[in-house]
Amino acid sequence: MDRELNILVIDDELCRPERLSTLKAAYGELESREPPFVFHYETAEENRNKYGVGPALRRIELIPDLDVVVLDVMFGDQANRLGLDILEAVRQEHPLLPVIIMTSLEGEIEVVEKAMELGANEYLIKMPTLTELEETLRSYALPPTSEGRFAIWGNCSAIRHTRALIARVSAAGGLSVLVTGESGTGKELAARAIHRQGPRRGGRFVAKNCAFADLQLLDSDLFGHEKGAFTGADRQHVGRIERADKGVLFLDEIGSIVPALQGKLLRVLE
Repeated sequence: MDRELNILVIDDELCRPERLSTLKAAYGELESREPPFVFHYETAEENRNKYGVGPALRRIELIPDLDVVVLDVMFGDQANRLGLDILEAVRQEHPLLPVIIMTSLEGEIEVVEKAMELGANEYLIKMPTLTELEETLRSYALPPTSEGRFAIWGNCSAIRHTRALIARVSAAGGLSVLVTGESGTGKELAARAIHRQGPRRGGRFVAKNCAFADLQLLDSDLFGHEKGAFTGADRQHVGRIERADKGVLFLDEIGSIVPALQGKLLRVLE
């Protein structure tokens, strides 16, 4: 991809000069990446103390090659959830334009779920770290074949419901989650979305495909080993479970693990 990534930020706080400079400084750090991000800003302000859907929709139409919208939920105070109205209007006009909502999440999980049901792609906790922001934006802004792109696309009712369920699971935190589905349906995408949106997002996402894995090799890969533990163990190896500490461990095709190892893994998970 040889063009910049265009991101529109819609936030009522942008009408406050001191807040605008803070947000621009935060987002601006991504403008030197490759490909570079170009941020556009909209307060959705029609006149003083009045916000509306119209300005946001007009701004979207004015930005060529818009890739992602970052949309605040609360406008002015907690009771004014204009972001949901804007989201609903955007979905009617632009069914597949990626929309990332911004929330503090405290006491707002119902609002987040409602946003997902209305068609939001993901949510970010205010204010995300630079790494969290970049990972989420790139997941939805880069072409489908790009490395590191882990977006859940679609706008049908089933996809919206799935995103709402992911949001609830993510917000709960500390859960063991079983993701089921046929091969190619996006189980890893769901796991990565849970990681990005959950309280463990600051830790690693560690994945392992367990299908057809040799017992000893899989045991060592998951649990690690000390130097000299067996023939050929010439150095210490830190297992994936330990590497995923404070993060998320995704075990693909877990049903393929041989029974001799299942009991050991269950003991660790419990």
